[in-house]
Amino acid sequence: MSLRDNAIVAYAETKVMKKSDRDVWVLAGEILESLLDKTGFEKKEIDALVMSGLTGTGGASMFWAQSTCDMLGLEVGFCEQVHTGGCSAIGAVARAAAAIDAGMCEVALCLFADTHVREHNGRNDRNYRRDWTEPYGLLGPPGAFGLLQRSYDAKYGVDLRALGKLAVTQRNHAIMNENACEDLRVPITGVGILWDEGYTRQTIGKRGAIEDHYPKTARDALSPIAAKLEVKIKGKRVPLRAWKVERFVGSTLYLLEPVRASDRWISKRLYGGGSVERLAQEIVLGVGGVRLLAALGVKPDVYHFNEGHAVFAGLELLRAKRFGGSSLPDRIARLREHIVFTTHTPVPAGNEVHAIDAMRAIGADCGLPVAQLAQLGGDPFSMTVAGLRLARIANGVAELHGETARAMWKDVAGAAPIISITNGVHVPTWQDARIRAALAAGKATATQDAELWDAHRAMKRELLAEIARRTRVKLPEDGLLVGFARRAAAYKRADLVLGDDAALARLFAAGVSIVYSGKAHPRDDAGKQLVSRLVAAARRHKQHVVFLENYDMRLGALLTRGADIWLNNPRRPLEASGTSGMKAAMNGVPNLSILDGWWPEGCEHGVTGWKIGDPDPRDDAFDDADAARIDARDRELLYRTLERDVLPAYRGRARWIAIMRASIAMSQWRFSSDRMIEDYVAKVYVASGR
Repeated sequence: MSLRDNAIVAYAETKVMKKSDRDVWVLAGEILESLLDKTGFEKKEIDALVMSGLTGTGGASMFWAQSTCDMLGLEVGFCEQVHTGGCSAIGAVARAAAAIDAGMCEVALCLFADTHVREHNGRNDRNYRRDWTEPYGLLGPPGAFGLLQRSYDAKYGVDLRALGKLAVTQRNHAIMNENACEDLRVPITGVGILWDEGYTRQTIGKRGAIEDHYPKTARDALSPIAAKLEVKIKGKRVPLRAWKVERFVGSTLYLLEPVRASDRWISKRLYGGGSVERLAQEIVLGVGGVRLLAALGVKPDVYHFNEGHAVFAGLELLRAKRFGGSSLPDRIARLREHIVFTTHTPVPAGNEVHAIDAMRAIGADCGLPVAQLAQLGGDPFSMTVAGLRLARIANGVAELHGETARAMWKDVAGAAPIISITNGVHVPTWQDARIRAALAAGKATATQDAELWDAHRAMKRELLAEIARRTRVKLPEDGLLVGFARRAAAYKRADLVLGDDAALARLFAAGVSIVYSGKAHPRDDAGKQLVSRLVAAARRHKQHVVFLENYDMRLGALLTRGADIWLNNPRRPLEASGTSGMKAAMNGVPNLSILDGWWPEGCEHGVTGWKIGDPDPRDDAFDDADAARIDARDRELLYRTLERDVLPAYRGRARWIAIMRASIAMSQWRFSSDRMIEDYVAKVYVASGR
C-alpha cells in the first residue's frame, strides 16, 4: 500500500495503577489532552479514532469505540476497534494509516493499552461451566445456548442448570448441527439507505438556542457489493451502489446510495429536504431495493414493508410482474400473498400522503396510470393506505395501537387485517449485566434483594456522576430520581409535570428530582419549543431539574438504568408503543405512565409500576381544542399518583425492591426483541403457511 504523507506526529502515555479511582475515561482524556498539548492540534481537528479493547472495561462491546468518541467529545468520520490480540497497537496504527490514505480522515487518534500479562499464565479465568449454567454475562446468553435452551425446555421442561450441564459438553455440536431449532432460523435480509449524514447531534447553544449538527456517517463497517442497478428520478438515470454492513447486525443488511456525487442530494441527510427529496429517497429505497435483490439473485418469499416509506417497492414488484398476473387486480392478488406491512404511528405526520402529480413528475409512479395509483393509495396517494391494500396482513406495534389502527383505517376498502405485535428491546444491550448477576439462580432471596439494590444504587451513582459532569449540578442520591428521556414531540408532553408550581414545590420538598433528555426532530418546531421549555425549567429549578443534551444510546442506557422511576405521559392513544420504559423496567426501574403504548400490557398498578389514571372515552387526542382539558386532568392525576402511591412506596425499601423485581420479571421476556421476532415469524411471516 502506498501511503500519502502519513506520519506519527506525537506519542503520549499514562500510568495505570491497581485500584486507582481514575476510570478508563479519565485515562483516555489524559492521553488526549497530552497529545493536543504536544501537537498544537485542536480537538475538533481529530476526525478519526482507532483503538483496541481496554483492559477492565466494556471493550468487548461492539459500540465501545463509538462510546469512547462520545466520552471524549470527538466528532469523527472514521471509527474502528481493532481486535488482533497482542498486535492490536500495530494494527490500530496500520488501520489509521489506511484510512488517511483512502481519504476517509486527516488526523487520527490511536488509543490502546498494554497487553495484559499475568504471572500465572496456566490459569484460565474463563469459567465455561458457569458461563453455560448461568448465562448472565455482558452480552447475554450465547446464541447457540439460547436456541438450544428454548427448544429443549419446551419439549422436556428441563431447568436452566440441568440444561447448562448439557450445553457445556455440547456447545460446539449445537453450533454445527444444521437441524438444531431449525424452525427458529429464519433468513432475513434488510435494505435501507446509506445517509451521508446521519441523525442530528443536537446541542443547546449559549443563549438556549437548539443547534443541529450533522456528522458524516462512518463507513468503516461497510464493504461494497458488486451489483449494478439504477433508478429513474425526474426522468434521469441515477446509478446506485450497495454496501453490506459487516458489523453490529446478525442478519444481512444492505444500504443503498447514489453512485454520482451530483445525485447525493437524495441521500445527503436523514430527514433532510422537502417532499421532493422524500419521494426521491423512497424511490431509492423501494424501487432500488427490489432491483438490488434481483441483481443479487435474492428472491424473498415475504417482503416486509416497515411503515409506508417502502411502499414503492410494491409498485416496482407490480410493474415487474414479480409474481405474475395479467390484469392489475390479478397482479395485486398474487403479490399481496408475499407482502406484510407494519404501521407504526397514529400521528398524521407518520402517515405520508403525496400528490399523484408530484409522484408522476419525479417518477415514483413506476409507470402505473393515475387511475391505478388512485385505486391503490387514493388521490392524494396515501402510503399507509397503499401498504394496507398491497399486504395480506398488517400489524400495529402494541395491543392498544392495533385497536387504534383498526379504528383509523376501518373505511379502507380491501385493506389487510391489522393484528398487534408489541415491540420489544434487545435485552443483552439494554439490561445491565449487574441486574442479571444479582438475580442469578441459586441464591437466597435476601441475597438477591441485597445485590439488586446494591446494583441499582451503583447505576444511580453512575448517572448522578454523569449529570454532575455535564451540568455541574449535584442531585441528591437518596431522593427519588424521576427519569424522562425520549424523542421530544408535543404529544409526549415532557413538561406536563412542570405545569403547577405549587405541586412542583411539594415534590421538590419531598426529595424528588427530575432528569430529562431527548432530541426534537430537526423540522419539528413544536418539539424544539418543548426542549427549550425543559432547558428553561432546568435553569429555573437548578437543584431539582436537569436537562442532558444530545440524547443517544449511551445516555439512554445510563438513564434507563440509573433513574429510580420512569415517567411517560403521552396523550392517549398517540403513543403507538414506546420502548424506553421497557428498557427501564428490565433494569428494575418501575414505570409511572399513562395507559398508552405498551404499558397497558405490562402495568399491574402498585405491583409492576403505576398507571396515571384510567382511559376516559370522552377524550379526543386528535382534537387540539380538547388538549387543555386532558392535560389539566392528567397533570392532577400525575401529582396525586406520585404523592400518594410512588413516594410512600419508595420510602419502604422492602416494598420498593419487590416492585423492582416484579418490573424485571414482567418485562425481560414479554417485552424482549426475541419474543417480538418469534411473534413476527409465527403470526406474520408464516401466518398463511409460507
